[in-house]
Amino acid sequence: MRYTVITVKDLMLEEFEKDIEKVCQNKILLMQSGSRKEVFLLSKELYKTYEKLGKNVYMTGFYMGEIRKKFKVSIEFGEKLAQVNTTRRIWINRKGEQRFLYGRNINKEYVTRKDEIKEDQKVLILNQNNDYLGLGILRRSGDVKNVLDKGWYLRRKE
Repeated sequence: MRYTVITVKDLMLEEFEKDIEKVCQNKILLMQSGSRKEVFLLSKELYKTYEKLGKNVYMTGFYMGEIRKKFKVSIEFGEKLAQVNTTRRIWINRKGEQRFLYGRNINKEYVTRKDEIKEDQKVLILNQNNDYLGLGILRRSGDVKNVLDKGWYLRRKE
């Protein structure tokens, strides 16, 4: 598998740009060449090991997401964003958490609090314990569209 070193600017970010820059600070980004342009985050030490092993490494580092028309954040990398983001969060109650993890959208009555967020903006969804659940889009009505949630792993078909 061939990888290319890229920068955060190469991700063509439209959202969470400052947060992604914080997480990637002093790290190396590798993009897999080929039909799937997957992006991985590596420490400098891990990158040195990767270079020593040669270019026949199938996968290395922390999976950040995939570049399609634009960068699509992975559920795993969303967890890292939730650790540094302080501006685009929505907290939901237990009933909303259950619905969200089942892949459903969240009605505004399940939202317990939120940061100042513009409509149609991607947001991090958290439960009342500040656990990261996934990504959503805040709609004008106050409802939240489910974009990606941790329950996906359980629902996906082999």
